[in-house]
Amino acid sequence: MKHDLQPAVSIVIPTRDRCLDLQHALETVLAQEYAAGRCEIIVVDDGSKDGTPAVVEQLEPAARASGKILRRLSSGGRGTNAAVNLGIASSTAEVIVTIGDDTGTPSGWLKRLIAGLTETQSDAVSGPLRIPTPGPLLGKHRREIAACVTEVTGPCYWEYGQMIPVAGNMAAWRRVFERGMFDETLAPPVEEVDWVLRAAVRTEFIEDAWVWHRKSPKSFARNSLLRRAWNRGIVTGCWVRERSLWPGPKRLATAGRALRTAVRASLHAVLSGCWGGLVVAAGELSRALALMGLLHRDGWGSRRALEQSPRRLSGAAHERV
Repeated sequence: MKHDLQPAVSIVIPTRDRCLDLQHALETVLAQEYAAGRCEIIVVDDGSKDGTPAVVEQLEPAARASGKILRRLSSGGRGTNAAVNLGIASSTAEVIVTIGDDTGTPSGWLKRLIAGLTETQSDAVSGPLRIPTPGPLLGKHRREIAACVTEVTGPCYWEYGQMIPVAGNMAAWRRVFERGMFDETLAPPVEEVDWVLRAAVRTEFIEDAWVWHRKSPKSFARNSLLRRAWNRGIVTGCWVRERSLWPGPKRLATAGRALRTAVRASLHAVLSGCWGGLVVAAGELSRALALMGLLHRDGWGSRRALEQSPRRLSGAAHERV
C-alpha cells in the first residue's frame, strides 16, 4: 500500500487500571509503520486509578517522533462500550481501528489490517487474536476455552451466516458507525453481534492481520473461567430471548441443543479429567436456562434500549439473510 493512498486512521484503545499492559500495547502500536500524520491513537480512560495518565503522557514524544498523534480521553467509568463510542465520536478519521489495552501488535499489523479493509470493500474487517501462552490453557484441549479467554484463530459466524468481528482487533469505515454505535447497556460477548445485526455490517476476516492477546496467569484460573463462562452464557441467552425476536420454538430448540452440549461436556470432563469440559458445560447450561427464561441478568439493559432494539435487530437480520 502506497503512503499517499493510506486512509486516515484512528486507533481507539479503551482501558481501565491496566497501565503496564497499556504501555506495552502503545509501544507496539507506535512502532507500526504508517504514513506520517495519518494515524492517531486515542486512549479512552474509563476511570483508571493507576498510572494510566502518566503512561500516555510519557509516550507522547515517542508518538510525535513516529509521525502519530497520541491523546487521552476520559469516559468516566461507564464501561468499555461507552469508552469505545467516545473514542469513535471524538475522531474524524476515515477508518476506525479498535484494539484492547492488553494487545501486542506485531510488525506490519496495521498495514495488513487496513489493506484488508480497502481490498475486500467490506464494512469492517477483523483479524486473529493469539494468546502467547503455549499448550493447553486449562484442562487438555485449548480450543474448549478459547472463546472464554478471547483467543480467536478463525472467523466466527452468527445464526444467519453473518460474520461477527472481534472488537479487540477490528477496523471499520467511519461511515458504518453512522448506522449504529456499540450498545452501552450490553456486556461481552454479545456487543459485537448486536452491532453487526443492528447496523447491518458486512465483515471479512483477515488471517494475516493478527495480534497478541496478552493474558495474565490469573486469567486461566479454574474458578475465574467457570464464573466467566457462566456469566457469558447468561448474557447471551438473555440477549437472544429479549432482543432477537426468535420465536419460542426456535429458542427452546436452541436451549435443548445447549443442554445436550452441557451434558456431553460434563461427561467428557468426568471421564477425561478435563476442567475445560466443565467450563464449556457451565456456559452452555447457563445459556440454556437464560433462553428458557429461568435465569435473568439483574439490571441488564435499560427499558428504552430493550423496547427499541428488537425491531431494529429483526429488520437488520432479515435484510442480511
